[in-house]
Amino acid sequence: MSMQWTQQNRDWLDGVLDQLIPANPEKGIPSAGAFGVGDFIAARAAEDKHVATALNELLASTSASDASVSVETVKQLEANCTDAFSVLVRLTYMGYYSRPKIRSAVGLGSWPVHPKGYEVPIESADMLEKLIAPVKARGQTYREPNDEQASSTDE
Repeated sequence: MSMQWTQQNRDWLDGVLDQLIPANPEKGIPSAGAFGVGDFIAARAAEDKHVATALNELLASTSASDASVSVETVKQLEANCTDAFSVLVRLTYMGYYSRPKIRSAVGLGSWPVHPKGYEVPIESADMLEKLIAPVKARGQTYREPNDEQASSTDE
């Protein structure tokens, strides 16, 4: 199913994207629609029938005649087209946060995640103890390999 992009559809999509990731003028961070994430999504829709179908479902479920999309419009899309909306949100985040300008604006390195990766601070001994305390409290949930029962089933 091919996605037929009209300017009206594209303006509507940019309006939805702007609601999903709004601008932060104080930090100089643009909204997703203004940043061109719609181009990323349109390219994915051209390559992937599942994405095109999801976008068509979203377009069909609402009035795409007005480019000024409200928070209520986005809430209705989420409620009425759960799976299609999930596809849109996932692609919005992928298209937005994969851009070096955005990653550096939110405090991450502008380089790709792989192969260099990002520095992850080492947890303190106290933090590690808090993390593993529930596991220790649960106790052993496995059999030792030399248990009688384990060796009797190997014969």
